[in-house]
Amino acid sequence: MLMRFGALFQDLAKLQPNLAFTQSSMTWACKDIMNQKNVVWKLDKSQQKEQPATMARRLRSACRHVQQAMIKTKKPRWVVDMMQLDPADIDANTRDDDEDVEQNAMVAAAECDDIAFPFFGFDHEHMKAWRSKTSSGARELTANVKEPKEAKLTDFMMAEFHDGVYELTDMTVAEWRGKQSASSTCQASKKKPAKVLWEALHVASGLMLTVKPRADRQQLVSLYWGTQQKCQVPLNAFDDEHAAAMFLKVAPEVTFSKTG
Repeated sequence: MLMRFGALFQDLAKLQPNLAFTQSSMTWACKDIMNQKNVVWKLDKSQQKEQPATMARRLRSACRHVQQAMIKTKKPRWVVDMMQLDPADIDANTRDDDEDVEQNAMVAAAECDDIAFPFFGFDHEHMKAWRSKTSSGARELTANVKEPKEAKLTDFMMAEFHDGVYELTDMTVAEWRGKQSASSTCQASKKKPAKVLWEALHVASGLMLTVKPRADRQQLVSLYWGTQQKCQVPLNAFDDEHAAAMFLKVAPEVTFSKTG
C-alpha cells in the first residue's frame, strides 16, 4: 500500500530525514492542501474542520511506519525499494509481501480506532493522554502512558484505555523521559527550602520583597511581598536564576507605583 506513495515519502524525508513531523505542522500542511483542493473535493464545513487533523494523524502514523523500517540494520525490501536505499541493506529473510501484510494490519487497526474515537493525543499540561469522539467534544483522559517494549528514543509513547491502546504520535520516548526528569527535579526542589535570590525592604509597608525559585509543573522564579506572591516568570525563559531575579527586581517599581 505505501509503495504507491514512494515519491511522497522521499520528498518528506528531504524535509525531515527522520520523518518525525509534529502534529501541528502536519495539520497546517494538510489544511493548506485541503484549501487548494476543496473546489474539487467539495467538503462541507464539518468535514473541513475535522479533515486536516485526521489526515495529519494518519500520515504521521505512516511516516513512523516507514521510519521504523528505515532505521533497521537489515531493512525490509519494500522500504529499500520505496526510499531508494542501498540494496546491500536488504534483509534476505523478508518476503516481498511483508509490507502489504504489516501495513494492511496497521490501517485496519487505525480505521477501527477512528470509528469510535477518531481524535486522540497527549495533554502536556496535565501529563495525560486523551481521546474524543469529536474534535471539540468531551475528552476522556488516562494517566496510563507507557513506553513500548524495547523502546528507542524516536518511538512514540503508548496510551492505554480500558478498551484499547493508542500510539501517541505527539509524544516521543525522548520527550517523555525529558518531562519525567524535569518533574523529578521539581519534586525534589519542593522538599528543600527555597533559596533567596534577591531581597529588599518595602519601606511603605514594612514588608520584605524577596525573589525565590518555586517548583510547579515547570521551574519558576517568583517575587513575594511578605508572604504574598506578586508575580512569577518561567526559569526556562532566562539564562539562569540570577538573570530571572534581575528581571524581577524591577517589578516592585511597577507593582507598587500606585501604593508605595
